[in-house]
Amino acid sequence: MKKIKMPERQDFRYLAMLTALSLAAGIIFYRSLVPAAAALPVYFATVDRYEKWLKERERREIRNQFRDMLYSFSASFSSGRHMTEAMEEAVEALKSIYTGKCALAERLEYMLRRIRDTGDTDISVWEEFAAESKVAEIEEFTQVFRVCRDTGGDLIKAADRAASIITDKINIENEIRAMSAQKKTEGKLITAMPVILILFLWAVSPEYIEPLYETAAGRVVMTAVLGIMLFSYRLVERITDIEV
Repeated sequence: MKKIKMPERQDFRYLAMLTALSLAAGIIFYRSLVPAAAALPVYFATVDRYEKWLKERERREIRNQFRDMLYSFSASFSSGRHMTEAMEEAVEALKSIYTGKCALAERLEYMLRRIRDTGDTDISVWEEFAAESKVAEIEEFTQVFRVCRDTGGDLIKAADRAASIITDKINIENEIRAMSAQKKTEGKLITAMPVILILFLWAVSPEYIEPLYETAAGRVVMTAVLGIMLFSYRLVERITDIEV
């Protein structure tokens, strides 16, 4: 699989999101637009982490697509198709399941072009894909495919077994992520309470919090609150970031 890079559109969206957050923080905590200038240094400091998140999201998407591809493979192999024909049918099956962009279908099409145009073997393109994708299930399937082809093993049963195992793993991981997401949401709501309180006071009693914007001590307090919020948010992320 081609090395994943963050597209320019995603890059712009991330910077725009940081700018919007910086503007909101500046208005809420300081009544100033100056803090929006912090968006650019924050972007450069965190863009690598954002790219890593994008890669991990794509890896999970490919695993889900790979599971569905294996079911298509099993049906194709049962009908006497060889690997290239099974890949062609899997492309159509994936496109019918994933109506938008399907990274795995695009990769299968690329592999098929390599087989047709450059004379690469099916096992060579699969081994290249497995090495580049860094998805354990794809690597395992490729190893099984090579063993079955070299020894005459039952590739139908191998595909069925692999699909079953991947489905179980994905279901377990989804349950863990759902519980983690619930805790993250609760933590973020608690972290956002100071903002909710400030907005509430703005609406019902703006003169009550006026000293926080007009005095040096008030600005120090606001800065401390903002810092605690950012620290709390990061802490919640680390606590609920469960490896699965």
